Amino acid sequence: MSAAAQNQIKRGTRVVVTGDLPGVPEGTPGTAGRPVGITWARSRVEFDNGVEVGAVGLADLVLEHDWPQFQIDRDKRIAEEAAKAKAAEAADGESSGDDGGGNDRLAALMARSKSARGAKS
Repeated sequence: MSAAAQNQIKRGTRVVVTGDLPGVPEGTPGTAGRPVGITWARSRVEFDNGVEVGAVGLADLVLEHDWPQFQIDRDKRIAEEAAKAKAAEAADGESSGDDGGGNDRLAALMARSKSARGAKS
């Protein structure tokens, strides 16, 4: 959550939790209570499912009207990270000359290791 949005969370503000909390699944709306904390910005939140949490970090909350856009942005970020990881994996495979036979090589190494241990006995 941006610093500007964190400043908007005041007592009575409608919020949605962005991750699972004990007794509160992700996406549960609630009403922010009084802010607590000096160095770690957090707030008391009474969720619509009846659970009240005494200290929810403001980074784990989003304004209720921003929740749909938050989900879109998060899904887009996750997809971009997955694409980058896949591209990096493909680049590593090309640069190492990996022919996809990594499991065969591992099996051969394991077999040699086992036979070496057997020879010592």
